[in-house]
Amino acid sequence: MNISNPIFYAIVMILAGTGIPIMAALNAGLGSKIQSPAFATIILVVFALLASVAVLFLTPGPITVSLPSSTPIYYYLGGFLFIFYISTISWIAPKFGFANAITFIFIGQIISMCAIDHF
Repeated sequence: MNISNPIFYAIVMILAGTGIPIMAALNAGLGSKIQSPAFATIILVVFALLASVAVLFLTPGPITVSLPSSTPIYYYLGGFLFIFYISTISWIAPKFGFANAITFIFIGQIISMCAIDHF
């Protein structure tokens, strides 16, 4: 299969999308077991960091880091949004229901997608 094939991209993104509620359920379960959604979030982020570092070193080619000073600071705010998502889903989903939580996340995604595409 051609790696630039839109069908390939669609399949990979569907798999990524199915991972979101699974990740939410796993992290919420961990938060319930250890009685701390906040600490469960820290554990998830540490494992995410380790996986990211592994991908960095397993990716072919030289490792180069360049952070141009002209890069707007708000480009780095994705990390805060990640933590906000993980923290809130771990805290709210067990109380509100996973289907409810993911449905409202999906509604938020649709709203932000429309705004991003519009502007």
